[in-house]
Amino acid sequence: MNELSAPKPQAEAPVQVAAKPAAHVRTKSAHTARSRREVARRVRRDDPRWKEVQSKLDEQGRAIASTQQDLSSTRNELQGSIARTHGELVVLQKKGERRYFEFDVPKAKQFSPAGQLSVKLKKANVKKQYADVELLVDDRVVSKKHVNLYEPTMFYTGDNEQPIAVVINNISKDHIHGYVSEPKYGKAEINAMDTQAGSADQVSSASSTVPASRPRLALSSK
Repeated sequence: MNELSAPKPQAEAPVQVAAKPAAHVRTKSAHTARSRREVARRVRRDDPRWKEVQSKLDEQGRAIASTQQDLSSTRNELQGSIARTHGELVVLQKKGERRYFEFDVPKAKQFSPAGQLSVKLKKANVKKQYADVELLVDDRVVSKKHVNLYEPTMFYTGDNEQPIAVVINNISKDHIHGYVSEPKYGKAEINAMDTQAGSADQVSSASSTVPASRPRLALSSK
């Protein structure tokens, strides 16, 4: 009875372990990840394969920059010799640097030939002065949208080291007029001329080095 009437001892409160702040955990994990990235970056930089890849990337970047510069200079050169009328085109033709082919193309389903290529008009915007065209080049169809008035559209073909340019100098309803500018000589013609020039130089050099034959002395008869 005494045991039942005696007050029961209170249970001890559980010891609570203070949890680390979430911000501290995130800071530590971020520091660890940053350290791993720095180590990986240091290893990649010290790896000779990484240096080789970086060298190739730098070389490709220089090649792309050089190509862009060449295209920019060629575009500027062609833009400086744009014919806006038939008379100006005749003047360019007389210079003899390139060949020119005029085209008069209505909106149609078939292509209209002009030099080494053919042109087909898809859309002519008279208000904004641009046209959507298709070009047939080396049996391939190339689509060009929003070609502005007097804007040269340039591309290369397999037989030309210089670009071919297409220029539209008049846009009317369902109709365009312009011309195709081509290099005067293709790659095969240039190589043939170089070969002929080399052969001529060899013949000239050989004739200049061979000594002239000495005249024979007449034998005296006794």
